[in-house]
Amino acid sequence: MPRRQRRQGRQPRPDRGRPPRLNFEYSSYLAIYPKHWDERADRARHPDHEARTWALGQLVSAQAALDLLAYRAADESKPWPEFAEYDCFACHQNLPGAQFQPRRPQGGRLGGIPWGSWYYPLLEQALPLAKGEPDDKVLSLLADVRTEMNKPRPRQAQVATLARTAAERLNFPVGRLMLTGTLEPAAIRRRLTGILEEETRGPEGNWDRATQRYLGLAALFHALGDLAPGQCDPALRRYLDRLAGRLAYPIGQDSPGRND
Repeated sequence: MPRRQRRQGRQPRPDRGRPPRLNFEYSSYLAIYPKHWDERADRARHPDHEARTWALGQLVSAQAALDLLAYRAADESKPWPEFAEYDCFACHQNLPGAQFQPRRPQGGRLGGIPWGSWYYPLLEQALPLAKGEPDDKVLSLLADVRTEMNKPRPRQAQVATLARTAAERLNFPVGRLMLTGTLEPAAIRRRLTGILEEETRGPEGNWDRATQRYLGLAALFHALGDLAPGQCDPALRRYLDRLAGRLAYPIGQDSPGRND
C-alpha cells in the first residue's frame, strides 16, 4: 500500500459529463495533491503528521457541515429536509435483478435515509487527537441532531439550534494541532482500535461510513509507521488493501452497488 496511492480505492473517476459527489475528506485529498514542497520535511518536523492531518480534516469538515445544516434548517422558504444531507446510496442503488429487495438500515426504519453518514462517523475518534481529550458534549449534541434528522419530518428550528451549537463547540484554534507535543504511539493505537470497533457498533453500515473508516485507518496506520515502525501490524496492512478493493466502484458503474 504505497503512501501516495493508499487511498485510490475510495472513489472512481466520474464518467465524463457526470459531476463528482460533493464530499470532502482532507487527508485523502492532501495525499493525492501534487506536492510543490518537501513532504519528508513535514514528517521530519511532525512524525505524527498523518494522524494530525486526518484529525484536523475530520473536525474542520464536521464543523463546516454543521454550519451548512444550520443555515439550511434556518431558511423556512426552502424545501425541507435537504436530501443532500443524507446518504446518497440509500436511494441511488444498482438494481441487481428484476425485483428490488429493500433493506432496513441497521438501527433504522424501512425506507429511512440515514443522515450524516459522511462527515460525522469518526468524530469520536478524531476529537481526542485534536483537542487532547474527548468532548462528550459535542458528541451528545451530534446524537441529538441525528435523532431529529432521522425523523420523517425533522423540526427545522430544533435542527438549526442544535447544529449551530454543535458547530460552535467544534470551533477552536486549528493551529493548536501543530503546536502541541508529538502524539504518542499508544494514543494512535487507541484510535486505531476505536475505529476498528466502529464496524461492530455503528448505527448503520453503508459505503460512506466504510470509506471514512478506511481513510482513517490508513492515515493512522501510516502515522504509526512513522512514529514506531515496529508497532505496525502487517495484518492491518493486508486488511486495508482488501478493504480498498471492496470499496472501489465496479467497472462501468458510478455507485458502489449493494455494499454490505
